[in-house]
Amino acid sequence: MVFYDISKIKNTWRKKKLPVFLKYSFLHSFSINNKELKHLFWHHANSVVYAQIISLNLYKIINYSNANFFINYIVKYIKIDILFLGNSYITNFPFFQFQKKYKLSTIINSFPNYWSALVIPDMLFEKIQHQKPQEFIKLEIEEDMILTISKNWKVFKNYQDSLRKKYEKKISKTLQKSKKIKIQKLTAKEVELYYDDLQILYESIMSQAKFNGVKFNIKTFIPLIRYNYANIYGYFLKNKMVAFASELISKENVYSYYVGFDKKLNKEYDLYSRILIENIKNGIQLKKKRIIFGRTASEFKSNFGAVPNQSYIYIKFRSVLLHYFFKFYFKRIHIKAWSQRKPFRIN
Repeated sequence: MVFYDISKIKNTWRKKKLPVFLKYSFLHSFSINNKELKHLFWHHANSVVYAQIISLNLYKIINYSNANFFINYIVKYIKIDILFLGNSYITNFPFFQFQKKYKLSTIINSFPNYWSALVIPDMLFEKIQHQKPQEFIKLEIEEDMILTISKNWKVFKNYQDSLRKKYEKKISKTLQKSKKIKIQKLTAKEVELYYDDLQILYESIMSQAKFNGVKFNIKTFIPLIRYNYANIYGYFLKNKMVAFASELISKENVYSYYVGFDKKLNKEYDLYSRILIENIKNGIQLKKKRIIFGRTASEFKSNFGAVPNQSYIYIKFRSVLLHYFFKFYFKRIHIKAWSQRKPFRIN
């Protein structure tokens, strides 16, 4: 029921009626281009779960903690193998499909046992039967920022007109500051050509993140572009790539995902704001219902109308000692408070 190599169940997986991000061609690209973790594919009848085993250093988690220095020092050097029931690269989409409600033990007992912690996203936790749900540690994670696209927004100008004057001026200012930037939708071949630039720009941003998992390989997007699951846009200044933005496309949503930009040029050309503006333009043009902006820079994204969707993960450690230590420690983990902006006019 569990396979480490999706190509071994290629025909079986392809026969299942699955949403875009669970299709064979989508998951295959993630598994062949990201070898630093183990990819697991569980299936039973028409039910499937995609999971990963990740070796993770916890040193960056102390950015969220108000525990004392000694405890943070201990955590800083802990490395654990996590069985994550989902896709750690895309944490706001359910990487499962069930035809019936399964017991957690039915799923977990199928997986290999060389992991020290089990992590279940809230989307999956709510869909499975638990014998002892109280044994899990419930941990709030950074909110998913979501912009709902109004039916009245036929073009981007409609979105601009819906903003209060202060925020509409910010949009106009960004467009003016970035007018020298040429934006180009990249083909799969062009992603291969610009691969080094894309990876460097991405890693320069991720290195500043409060918390990040296993390194992501931008080459993952090459097959996704060919299958029309994703788009990558290059931002060029004098023929040099200074930023990029990627989007994943589902039936109803545009997922604004991996981005990268030259931090030195960002202030002068307002690159990140321009990326968010282009996300909104594309969502409106594609007639989608929502733009999923992801879990970073929440307050900044709220300037564009995005609102938070509270999210949790559920954690259980194999070791009783580790479980109680982290149960204590996670009580001292807090998402930083921020101010929700309200940019839209009140009708």
